[in-house]
Amino acid sequence: MCEPAVYTVAQAAEVLQVSEDTVGRIVRRGVLPRVPHVGGKVLIPRRALDRLIEQGETTLGTAAPQADQPRGGSPPRQSDRWAAS
Repeated sequence: MCEPAVYTVAQAAEVLQVSEDTVGRIVRRGVLPRVPHVGGKVLIPRRALDRLIEQGETTLGTAAPQADQPRGGSPPRQSDRWAAS
């Protein structure tokens, strides 16, 4: 059986082992291209998925914050680090 030339978001998520939301974010950020399709359905070229996997970037946008960083993204102030000690 031959592989499809394009994948739906659900199929791409299964291949990359991430959620459909993550695939949507990756497409919106322009990391994965989408094939124009009548009806607005998002189709992703198989070659683009292959390249992404080869580059090891399947976790884009899904990395957990570092243990010493709050979820807000900015590192704690120096005075905050020492106050907990």
